[in-house]
Amino acid sequence: MPLEPQRANDPGGKYNLNVVIPGWLKNQIVDHCKKLGVSIQDWVGTRIMLDIREERGLPAAPEAVKGIPDVVDVVREWVTGERLIQPCGKTDCNPEWQQLQKMKFCKKCGVRGL
Repeated sequence: MPLEPQRANDPGGKYNLNVVIPGWLKNQIVDHCKKLGVSIQDWVGTRIMLDIREERGLPAAPEAVKGIPDVVDVVREWVTGERLIQPCGKTDCNPEWQQLQKMKFCKKCGVRGL
């Protein structure tokens, strides 16, 4: 007699889910995942999540408004003045300088100032 399904105690935790399937189906899943270049775990987890979203009618994830900037984007924004790059190379660092003998260092990132 199978056990009654139990809900997860920690919704943010990771749990194993064992499923018994025939060998021919497993072989098809393995071949399909190899063709896609993903692991069986990732494929099964994604398929289950997509099916639950479809059943519940949850909205699909929104498209990104702006992509993650690459080096060319950051340098272009720096040259045009849209973005200020700090000495540490970060754009969101607001340096707080501290004096140590005759040198200045940023308290946050440890970069030596001029």
